[in-house]
Amino acid sequence: SSTSSSTPVFASLKEQLNGREFIIVTDGYNKQVSIGFKGDRVYGFSGINRYFGTYQVSGGKFAFGEFGLTTLPGTQEAMTQELKFLDILKNNKSIKLSGDTLTLVSTEGIELIFKDPKAVVTQSK
Repeated sequence: SSTSSSTPVFASLKEQLNGREFIIVTDGYNKQVSIGFKGDRVYGFSGINRYFGTYQVSGGKFAFGEFGLTTLPGTQEAMTQELKFLDILKNNKSIKLSGDTLTLVSTEGIELIFKDPKAVVTQSK
């Protein structure tokens, strides 16, 4: 295929993400908000509900399929925050995995920073 030259880089990022789960460290979000990867599947906690779907890495960013969402109720504020988070996730324009830190930047320039929880634990006093 014509894209074969760029495939190894993106395949390795997906391989590095496979089987890992990251917890958000960006302020202003429920501290349990997470994103996890398994094969072609992405899943996590978005503040009230758990979300799940498929993903690919394409052009240095995540390309998500439709998200499924559990339907638990929450406060208006929490629901607004959850929708904002999912929106930023879907509208990402770049991703970077550096050690235990996953950084996602949205098309609007909003940054979401996640850490592998195992790393977070070792840093807490």
